[in-house]
Amino acid sequence: MGYRIDYGSGKKTGGRRKRLRVGLIAAICLCLLVSVLEVSGLKTMFWNRLLPGDPAVTAAALEEMVQAIRSGESAAGAVTAFCMEIVENARTSP
Repeated sequence: MGYRIDYGSGKKTGGRRKRLRVGLIAAICLCLLVSVLEVSGLKTMFWNRLLPGDPAVTAAALEEMVQAIRSGESAAGAVTAFCMEIVENARTSP
């Protein structure tokens, strides 16, 4: 009667497949969350909580930031301009 010990090659298998599965599950959950918010009418409340300060000013600043990035400005510069606009409007609002 004999036995054999096989230690394998030392490589982990399934790591890429596991990351793909986790990413797929996260994407599905995000889609479900967006769908539930859209159907229930809570989308506006969610965006108002997510965007700081006056929602109209913040949304406009966010659109300007996206346009700046699309036009070729660096992301760091666009984000800095976005934050400065939010802070400036926070100081002037009552």
